[in-house]
Amino acid sequence: MEGVPVLLYVLSFPTHAVTDADCAAVIHLLQTLGRCGRSFKEYISHCGGERSVVQCCIARSPRVSCDSDLLLTSHAMLLEQCSGNPNSTTATFAALHLLLDSNHVSLVRMASQIVCELVSTKSPHYDARVIERIWDLVPTAITLLGNDSVKVQYDALELVHILLHDLSNHHALCTELLRWLRDAAVKPYGPIASSAVDTNDHISSDHNLPKTADEFYEVECFMHAKSHVVRICHCLDSILLHCPPFAATTV
Repeated sequence: MEGVPVLLYVLSFPTHAVTDADCAAVIHLLQTLGRCGRSFKEYISHCGGERSVVQCCIARSPRVSCDSDLLLTSHAMLLEQCSGNPNSTTATFAALHLLLDSNHVSLVRMASQIVCELVSTKSPHYDARVIERIWDLVPTAITLLGNDSVKVQYDALELVHILLHDLSNHHALCTELLRWLRDAAVKPYGPIASSAVDTNDHISSDHNLPKTADEFYEVECFMHAKSHVVRICHCLDSILLHCPPFAATTV
């Protein structure tokens, strides 16, 4: 285990000093060490292994995609570190938060997919001890639903459906989704507002609204095919069909 700090030191090298392939190989070595037993996982966490891997990915994220060897290897290593390592949840969860707070879609998706695998009872990486210690995932799912990336939104829907299996989440999910829907209905989001001027004539003619009408933005928000409102409406519809008892919460 004495070689772990050396491996982590290599991951801290600047991007021009070490290739992505070399970083992936180092992370794979860390993953192999972690598979030797729980004490090895705990030592890697004690040395800051998860954070080092995440920082390595962040440094290279502008040029790597979700299907790159570096991110795939990092995904596998972080997932295994989070599972079967209950004494190190502070370190592993901090690494996931660092990914979720990233501005890069590929890293946010990695974190959301890892979380889904950890909390889904159908996943081979499910760990009941993680469920007991993990943070409230409902706000996380709602935040991911509001991401500009359709791929991140899709991952958020997967997380929502997983959370539905726990009845204690139903009320919070209903409340947060309906609040988001209400807020989105009264003001435009992101590109919707900026595109409103360009589509003003089209919307006005279709809905008989004057260009100065306050309702214009509301109509545009609801009609925009890629708006958050439409996506969350689809999400609510899917949830109600997926879990009929949840419908009673919305009444």
